[in-house]
Amino acid sequence: MVGGDWNHIFPGVDLKALNKNKVPKNVPSIPKDWIPEGWTLAFDPTVPTNRSNNHPYVEGENTVTVIDGFLLSPNIKVLKARGVNLHFNDTDHNPVLLKIVLR
Repeated sequence: MVGGDWNHIFPGVDLKALNKNKVPKNVPSIPKDWIPEGWTLAFDPTVPTNRSNNHPYVEGENTVTVIDGFLLSPNIKVLKARGVNLHFNDTDHNPVLLKIVLR
């Protein structure tokens, strides 16, 4: 298992929905074919995990993305991946909780 800030948007994240139709520019995405066969990505596409930090956070003004999550080997089953929206109170990232079972 590898987790953290990937600095790339996870596949299937709808940036328009997260940013009320304002899409951040020049944010790379993880290519769908990059993930090794049998491996999975675990993340929550509905809760932003990163925000622009050119000014203090104001919901709806800062652009947000989902760049934090996990890459899991085939012997790990995801039970739940959930973003925790702390409204970026202490940092430019929100945490992601992961519940797994080893196979």
